[in-house]
Amino acid sequence: MKSLLKAFHSINEKGSEFISKRRLSPIETAKSYIEMEKDPENLYKKLIDKTKGFGVFSFEKIYKGQFIAQYRGDLVPKKEMNDKIKYYEETNAGSYVYDFIHNNIEYSIDATLH
Repeated sequence: MKSLLKAFHSINEKGSEFISKRRLSPIETAKSYIEMEKDPENLYKKLIDKTKGFGVFSFEKIYKGQFIAQYRGDLVPKKEMNDKIKYYEETNAGSYVYDFIHNNIEYSIDATLH
């Protein structure tokens, strides 16, 4: 993935204005994409199979520590998510949920309706 560049307007010691560019850190890159509400252009969605559903893939190599994408959805306590998943299954809506633990509390990000 190509790193984002940030332009800085500066004035050199002779008083001339110039633009310098530097690569953004992975955290700065993540913040930029999140603020723009978009994902890097090198990503694409592909059906893996009927059981696993869709996955996110990249046209380019992904390096350790590199920003990949923001998982967008509603933050829901895990206990509430279990009831929502049952509803999604009953209505054949599918479910797109990312589970994680933060400060010993289980959460889910529900992207099903996004």
